[in-house]
Amino acid sequence: MAKTPFVDMAAHLDTSIASLTSATNLFLGKPSGYGARAPQKSVFVIPTGGPESLAFGAATSVSGQHEPTMQIYIRGEKGDLQTALELAWEILTLLRFAAPSGYDECKVTQGAPYDLGVDKDGLPALTVNCRLYYDE
Repeated sequence: MAKTPFVDMAAHLDTSIASLTSATNLFLGKPSGYGARAPQKSVFVIPTGGPESLAFGAATSVSGQHEPTMQIYIRGEKGDLQTALELAWEILTLLRFAAPSGYDECKVTQGAPYDLGVDKDGLPALTVNCRLYYDE
């Protein structure tokens, strides 16, 4: 059965971080797809492709191991960068030490959450980027 890495990642965040609930403040895809339906403080799991060395965003390495990449986009409430940063660190720490069930490994590709500043609505925005590994 084919895996759905970004769906599995969202489920992992939902079950591992008490403040996140799927379809309430944890969503699949880009924030722009949800508009006002998403609360200010929300997390979005965005698929971003696969290994850098392969063209067209393929998610399988030359060795046959799957290596999908994704971005976890964390948005905070207006004027509250600190709470958004705390959630971003909680997500980053979780992913460094616990891959979603059924995956061999999760590698966070940065040392700290990346602060994007504020989005078009004036909300603090941060990202955590990662890569999952699995054989099928």
